[in-house]
Amino acid sequence: MNVLTFAQIHLNMTFRFLCIAMMLGAGLGLQTRTIAQNSLHLQFMPNQATAQFIQPAYVYGIEGGSIIAGGSVDYLVGNNAFALDMLNQAGPRWEEDARSTLVDALNGDTRFRLGLNAQGILNVKLKNHNYSLSFRNRIGGYSRINNPQTMGLLLFGNAQYAGTTVQDENLAFRQYSFSEIGLGTGIDLGKVTLGVRIKGYMGHALYHIEDLSYALSTSELGDELALQSTYEIFESTEDASMGAGAGLDLGLIVEVQENLTLQASLLDLGFIRWEGQSVANDVNVTYSGAEIVNLFDADLQDLSFLLATDTLLGEVFPDTTEGAYTMGLPGSVNLGASWIVKEHNNFFASFHYDLDQFGRNAQIPLFNVGYHRTLGAFRLGLNSYVGGVEGYGVGAMGAANFKFGSVMNASLFAHMDNLVGLVAPGTGRGYAWHMGLTVGFP
Repeated sequence: MNVLTFAQIHLNMTFRFLCIAMMLGAGLGLQTRTIAQNSLHLQFMPNQATAQFIQPAYVYGIEGGSIIAGGSVDYLVGNNAFALDMLNQAGPRWEEDARSTLVDALNGDTRFRLGLNAQGILNVKLKNHNYSLSFRNRIGGYSRINNPQTMGLLLFGNAQYAGTTVQDENLAFRQYSFSEIGLGTGIDLGKVTLGVRIKGYMGHALYHIEDLSYALSTSELGDELALQSTYEIFESTEDASMGAGAGLDLGLIVEVQENLTLQASLLDLGFIRWEGQSVANDVNVTYSGAEIVNLFDADLQDLSFLLATDTLLGEVFPDTTEGAYTMGLPGSVNLGASWIVKEHNNFFASFHYDLDQFGRNAQIPLFNVGYHRTLGAFRLGLNSYVGGVEGYGVGAMGAANFKFGSVMNASLFAHMDNLVGLVAPGTGRGYAWHMGLTVGFP
């Protein structure tokens, strides 16, 4: 049998995104040395055009000209178990001590999250009413394991588990890429403003596993493996990867008093229908003479092993079938309150919750409080939160506004929702950044 045996293929397919997330965290993420979570500041910056992606009702009252355009980019990689500095310190091949440290750091519900979004929006005022046209490209993934020894199998192989059984259940994995186009508008009802954005989705790639369970037993001599597993896998194919779907964003802003506002939004309520290949199986097999190598001894550049015709591989991974999969979008609920004191001081609080585990916070509630101070053309801010994937954080924001006579207005912003890893190395569980630009023309 090929050295990449059936069980290793099983693990490779389940955790290939995890490997990508780790490499991005150790490379791009740690080089930027910034951290982010939910654009927790942008939700309370209505003069930034891309804030409408968080609060659709901002489309009604945005100021700065009859034509306003904005764009931003945000990136994040994070988890709820260990400091990402660990990945950078481990080196390119991860010596045994570094691997053991990682496995020991994991918990009974470890979640990994990766995301890269680029978005742009155009606002046009027609007959005193604002409309928006938006575009967004989204790349990301999510992985969840419940037994740290699952990671041990990936990093070490099965040799150290001779004479034991390693098992895990309800593992989940999603790796995706899709784009969206949206058309939005708002309605003013006095002290209440409503916003809505209707969206169409174009899927580019999807790999999805949910509720995977397994039990892998290795004999004491290491010469026999027994695997029990249930799983369902879907993967969009190159010639049929263009999924299609529709969705909705809803926003609400209530002016309780002149200096006190409440807001709420429901984002990404919708679906994408993908065409591709799927496989579902209930495995219960035993095999003699198999060896499982670890991740670092595998040739991940040569994927020909996936085409192996071994009888056992055929039992574990039977032929795929052409089919479709409807992916519910990772919708979210976002609540907020803003209190302005003497015009220049803005105190705010927010709550965020995902409607499924594939959302930005992996269905872990997040509570956030913050403060913005306006200093002439500049705006500075701080925030602190608990919950979400990373558990806790303290962040900062900076923005600047410019006027070019009567021709154009411009505003820049950059923020990091969590500075913990920057201030105290070895403690930050996630790294990312978010920055953007808004321009307005009278």
